[in-house]
Amino acid sequence: MKKSIVIPLMLAAALLTGCASLSPPTSLTPAFAEKVASAKTAKDHQAIVAIYDAEAAEAKQAAASHRSLAKTYGQANSYRNGFGQSYAQHCEQAAKGYDAIAADKTALAQLHRQLATQSADK
Repeated sequence: MKKSIVIPLMLAAALLTGCASLSPPTSLTPAFAEKVASAKTAKDHQAIVAIYDAEAAEAKQAAASHRSLAKTYGQANSYRNGFGQSYAQHCEQAAKGYDAIAADKTALAQLHRQLATQSADK
């Protein structure tokens, strides 16, 4: 295979592997939706908080990983054929998206912390 094709293929494989490594969020399952709908006790809300906190941490880690990749693609000499900057921009955009997900999950966790303190069974 030509060298000019190998490098972009290797970069694409690395990007796809990095993006595919996240597991589907628990908070998107029907079972979780039911858990939220039926939450009444502090214990119920604390269980929801734990899930949102874990997903926020996972999104923060994904953002950091994408920022690291963006730095690598933006600086490495072997990627300066035009692909590196494109991949760096992709990774920066992905990092911003994961930052937004982390912020949303953190806000939802905070909401359920408040609901836990307000529940009658404290």
